[in-house]
Amino acid sequence: MIANRAVGIIRELDDAGRAVLEIEGRRIVWDVADMPHVEYGYAMTSYSAKSLTVPRVAVHIDTEDSMIRSLVEKPLLYVGASRAAEDVAIFTDNRELLLDPQRSPILRQHDKPMALSPKEIEQESEIYARIA
Repeated sequence: MIANRAVGIIRELDDAGRAVLEIEGRRIVWDVADMPHVEYGYAMTSYSAKSLTVPRVAVHIDTEDSMIRSLVEKPLLYVGASRAAEDVAIFTDNRELLLDPQRSPILRQHDKPMALSPKEIEQESEIYARIA
């Protein structure tokens, strides 16, 4: 049995469609015709690869596209690059900007805002202290 979203490597494939799949440390022999729902992938997002280690990683960091610029930050690079066991390649549209210590988007840190301001938290604490 193979779990949903499991990732494996096809190690052998013959002309008849019989394959040897390496997945989760096991070698499974299967017939491609018996498993038409299997999807073949050549890439995945770094977050999809969470907790996986793969031999090679390619990280794409687009600095110019305004639609995704706000998504580029230090955790994106860390998560992507930390999946590699052997080799990491970083692709970008603007090497100079990516390496600029003042303007690089990978140095951007987006802290999640708190639901309440510190003053509101203090006020709530006082209210709860009176109730208790």
